[in-house]
Amino acid sequence: MIALFSLEQPDAFPVDTHVARSLARHYGDIPRSPEALRRWGQRRFGRYAGYAEAALFFDDFDRTR
Repeated sequence: MIALFSLEQPDAFPVDTHVARSLARHYGDIPRSPEALRRWGQRRFGRYAGYAEAALFFDDFDRTR
């Protein structure tokens, strides 16, 4: 989120537990390693991958509360 909003890097796609779970839930058969998921997310969502990552993060975060 810092890279996306403070450093103006809209293509940043960091992967944590919440993002990995949300990607698996929504996209099924995807890579499993964080680095492979990061590359996959950047290819899939393109130039604004960071905004997709934020939505995926909060999608899972809300489910764990």
